[in-house]
Amino acid sequence: MATPRKKPEDRLPLGRPSAYKPEFCEIAIAMGQDGASKVDIADALDTTVKTIYNWMAQYPEFLRAMERAEQKAEVWWAAQGKKALWTPGFNSSVWSRSMAARFPKSWRENKSVELSGKDGAPIEMDVTTTLSIDHLSARALDALEEALEIIAEGEEIDEVEEDDGEDDEGLAN
Repeated sequence: MATPRKKPEDRLPLGRPSAYKPEFCEIAIAMGQDGASKVDIADALDTTVKTIYNWMAQYPEFLRAMERAEQKAEVWWAAQGKKALWTPGFNSSVWSRSMAARFPKSWRENKSVELSGKDGAPIEMDVTTTLSIDHLSARALDALEEALEIIAEGEEIDEVEEDDGEDDEGLAN
């Protein structure tokens, strides 16, 4: 006799249970106060950065904790730079680049140039293309002249005759 199937609500979830614990929120915030990155926090929690991102997506309280940890880390790193400004040998360029890499929303230089016309209007452009016909064959010149006449009369070109390439090369005189 076969074992009866369990109801969906009585089945155990697939996969192993998450290693996430609510106390990770406090650990992350505390580490952020010391300038820790997501990599540092993942290492302290004995997990990977990918898992940190998964927990942030799955547990809203952990997402808020990581946001606070990142803010506190930015404050810590900014304070380190302020203290070091008066220290002989402090490499402010390295510190600035580090801040831009760690906290791009706040520290990255955004260089952009926006061009506009008078009073902020779009720039008007008149683009003209010059076509050299010096190397067109007699047949190509005749076809071009015919097409230009049709366009000048305001008619549409229905068909374009394809060059089979047998009687001339198209570009040769």
